[in-house]
Amino acid sequence: MNPFGPEARTALLRHIDARSCYLVGVCDHHPLVGAAAGEGFSTIDLDAELGDFKALGALGHDLVLDALSNELSMVRLRRLAHRAASALRPGRRLIFVFRNPDVGLRAGSWPGEIFAEGERYRPWRHYLELARLFPLRFTTPLALGDGGEFFCLALEKQAPGSAFHTSAHEPAQESESESEARASDEDRYGQASCYRRFDRLEEPEILDDLLYGMSRFRLKPGHRVLALGCNDGRELELALEVAGPDLDIYGVDLASSAIAAARERFPDQAENFFEADLNALGKLGLPPMHAVLILNTIQCRGVDRESLLKAAVHLLEPRASLLLSIPNCHYGTEDLLRRPLDRKDRRHDRALVMKDIRYITRYFFRAGFETVESYGTYDAIIFASRVRFPSSG
Repeated sequence: MNPFGPEARTALLRHIDARSCYLVGVCDHHPLVGAAAGEGFSTIDLDAELGDFKALGALGHDLVLDALSNELSMVRLRRLAHRAASALRPGRRLIFVFRNPDVGLRAGSWPGEIFAEGERYRPWRHYLELARLFPLRFTTPLALGDGGEFFCLALEKQAPGSAFHTSAHEPAQESESESEARASDEDRYGQASCYRRFDRLEEPEILDDLLYGMSRFRLKPGHRVLALGCNDGRELELALEVAGPDLDIYGVDLASSAIAAARERFPDQAENFFEADLNALGKLGLPPMHAVLILNTIQCRGVDRESLLKAAVHLLEPRASLLLSIPNCHYGTEDLLRRPLDRKDRRHDRALVMKDIRYITRYFFRAGFETVESYGTYDAIIFASRVRFPSSG
């Protein structure tokens, strides 16, 4: 029996246009639209070759799965998402219907569990994570009919975007003067730059990972915390959130507008923020630190990775700790895309994550650190301490 009733079918047809859609047929499952020819739709089989899908994408069509997505395994649903991501033009959509997991929820259901009618229980999280595997934007699902039993979801193909860090440890051009380098970094990371349009601390998982790492610093009133590549000092506010207001905080950044913003954020400690090159920290005469933050800085253009790590280690008190993060995602408009740590990708902010983690981990152990741990999702985070900590796993 087709679980998709006439009310839901009528509602679905209001959201799709036969002139700009291709139905993706699944021969061994109940069709949602059905009688495709009578509705004016053209069709393509789910198992068609990728080249056939790309031919449709070149025409600027949407793709509509003509089956309830809960009836397909994630293997087949992922195959369709991959074809859509490869074939669709930016702005075009992959559309499918799923059963609302909160309506008629079966007690004790497991994600992916199959019931007698052949449907799988699939939580909302599965669809969000499926979209984030590809350059597909998760749009707000639309209820089909008044009962709220079925929802229509459109995953929109995103336009190609460029990462902020375009190549690994990119050296400064020989012809570039120091003033030109400063102007370049101001354009790239200053308060008027695209970089400041998004707030990493609004990402719940990034925020939670950073708070967890900072909670392990065991900071006390009067302790000193330094952020290298501090920008406007937002992450230093997290240290105050964790340890209380009585910390001495320091920051270094090359962008003058960023340092100005940090000084405005912390007026009582404005003299502790320095506009300076991270490759020349020794010239600043900074005091020993109880904690150092190097958040999404180690891969920045012009930063000498080994020089920065050496200087950071030299600045630490004997029982101090350090928190370092590397992007494991691609920042774009409206959302970010995550990929597993060991994936290869041409975008710099994912391509060398594993390589950098291995290098930095070895560096800290050779420098005599007792604890070096890595974790994280959208950011790969390394916590390193001169003190031996019990395993967090």
